[in-house]
Amino acid sequence: MTSIIISALICFLLVPLILPYLKRNLVDIPGNRSSHSKPTPRGGGVSFVFVSVLLSLLFYPTSSNPLTYLILAALPLSVIGFVDDFVELSASLRLVFQTLTVFCIVYILPLPTSFQNSFWIFILIPLMIAIINFVNFTDGLDGLLTGCLIITLLCAVINSRDAQPLSCIVGALLGFLPWNWSPAKVFMGDVGSLFLGVVLSGTLFYLSSSESLYISASFLLVMTPLFADASLCLIYRLISRQSIFQAHRLHLYQ
Repeated sequence: MTSIIISALICFLLVPLILPYLKRNLVDIPGNRSSHSKPTPRGGGVSFVFVSVLLSLLFYPTSSNPLTYLILAALPLSVIGFVDDFVELSASLRLVFQTLTVFCIVYILPLPTSFQNSFWIFILIPLMIAIINFVNFTDGLDGLLTGCLIITLLCAVINSRDAQPLSCIVGALLGFLPWNWSPAKVFMGDVGSLFLGVVLSGTLFYLSSSESLYISASFLLVMTPLFADASLCLIYRLISRQSIFQAHRLHLYQ
């Protein structure tokens, strides 16, 4: 509880400090796919990424919990996301960085023995990459992804003592939410959504190895509303032979 309160307070106070810079240099102009009507700064996710990494190291050192390693492993892709917020990177380059991040997670986290089999690893890697992208796709409406991740990660913290480092992320997101609530004063951008995607995908598979099947299945069930929309969009686009890498307006929230 202490880590949640401190993280929330620091992040809430940090956002207005970085907002002037984002308003000058990183503004999202509404387009055909946009759910907002006014130019809005993006990249605000850098606030909760910074707070989450710093306080997880402070409250839960890497020597005491492997999930702190996961939070650190999410940082490089978050930096790539911040670059992408400024200069749009190609889908192939983003995929390369996502794949490298997932391989890093599989290496540092004690995943289930069955997943360490060479056959299952070829299913595990694409699935984790898909989760990262599904989280990124969901960030299209004021407060939607922030609110969903607060609920999802809080469920993990409550039900698993191994998931305690995630409390720093929950708190940071609570501090970010008032600024991201409709009408949003700032968007998290790829710097935030990619970070959360890595944490979510890594947490799911970590809980599969460290906890009972009930805990991991419950966590997956809580995540279902977050991914059902993106999954249905993906299936529809594959059936209709549309490019899954191009932007669209088929999400339910749109």
